[in-house]
Amino acid sequence: MRRSGVTTKPVLLVVALVSGLSSCSHPAASGTLAGQLSGTGGPPPGIQTPFPGTINVTGQGVDTQVPVGADGRFSLTLPAGTYTVVGHSPNLTDNGVQEECGVAPVGKPVTVTAGQTTTVAVGCSLR
Repeated sequence: MRRSGVTTKPVLLVVALVSGLSSCSHPAASGTLAGQLSGTGGPPPGIQTPFPGTINVTGQGVDTQVPVGADGRFSLTLPAGTYTVVGHSPNLTDNGVQEECGVAPVGKPVTVTAGQTTTVAVGCSLR
């Protein structure tokens, strides 16, 4: 009699733990947004060169700014969804104000998929 009580209690404990795990809340599925900020165009033959600056990402309740180094590369983890990605660089200004750079065309939405990396080119159009 005592022996069956000892065997039953661990089984009940395991069932209770598994049952408790199923009620845990899970964070929203996320993916990675990665890319490069660069200057593109200019007089023929044109150039494409990395730019330092910032990337602003908005959408899905997110409004964040990511610094970009001299290599122009950036990467951040976001909840799956659709975002607007805009870049700014001190290398491209008009009367001292940094011009807006973006995924062509500027303002085009970007979709981040859970468990995947979405790669974008954020271009600053050179004249």
